Amino acid sequence: MLIMKLQILVIISAIFVFVFSGVVKAQKIKYVFVAGDASANTIRCIQAGENDLSKLRRSLPFSHTRKRALINNLTCNNLPINQFAARFGAADTAYYLNRLTHKKNRLELDKVSITDLASNDDEETIIKTIMIASN
Repeated sequence: MLIMKLQILVIISAIFVFVFSGVVKAQKIKYVFVAGDASANTIRCIQAGENDLSKLRRSLPFSHTRKRALINNLTCNNLPINQFAARFGAADTAYYLNRLTHKKNRLELDKVSITDLASNDDEETIIKTIMIASN
């Protein structure tokens, strides 16, 4: 009897999802970062948030020791730079910065990227502006 009730519940749930899946419009969030000042660290925060790994790497010191010191001391909107990048979905820069960050600030990041091949052009894009301040 319990199995029959579970099967009915699964069927009803599947029908509900099928019927209402077209009603809810998918949304994409696009973040626009605005610099609070013109400092090099604020620019680095913006590059990290925009997932611009090539520019970020060029803006960091060449020396590995100096690079690690800068990354470990840099905060963007009161978050360590690797956590800031991860918060805004900048997977490439978050992963790169996470490897250079001190253990106490590291995140458990999976190196997984998902490409939506069935992207829907009907998706509504929400633009969120983020004011950036670094220390």
